[in-house]
Amino acid sequence: MDYINLFLFKRMLNNTYRKIKVEKVSRYLYTTDELLQRYKLVPKKNLNLLKLKLESEEYNNTSMTQIIDMFHKLVISITTAAIAVTITISVANLSFLKDNKILQEDQTSWIENVQINLLNFSNGMGFYIKFLLVCSFVFVVFSLHSQIQHTKNNLKKKHLRFIEEALKEDD
Repeated sequence: MDYINLFLFKRMLNNTYRKIKVEKVSRYLYTTDELLQRYKLVPKKNLNLLKLKLESEEYNNTSMTQIIDMFHKLVISITTAAIAVTITISVANLSFLKDNKILQEDQTSWIENVQINLLNFSNGMGFYIKFLLVCSFVFVVFSLHSQIQHTKNNLKKKHLRFIEEALKEDD
């Protein structure tokens, strides 16, 4: 979804000057010179409208970014704490079962207790591993979203700078 928005944003910017052809472009700073030349040939009204549109949009601090960031931080900290508690309890329980001479006298109940404890431990670890995979997926999505927002913001700054320069030279 974000990639589609980025594509549409780039397309909106390029549609402003796409049909304008520029002849004499510096070979050293080709893209910079070409973009500036094209913006100079765009009608002043269109430049002002595009500048207004770009200045009115904000790409840095979206609510989705804040929600994903909060979710990610909360989930990672809770998951890490839960894994640590689970491992600590399981190790303590296994140590207790190993050293308990009364339970070891009845071999079948002792083996059952150890098996139940190990099964609970492996089930818990399996759950937390899946949970960490989900957290990793959320982190990847958040990273991609942040990267796209950063790209949009850089494009916005770049084009605003060229528009201001074209308007300044136009006056």
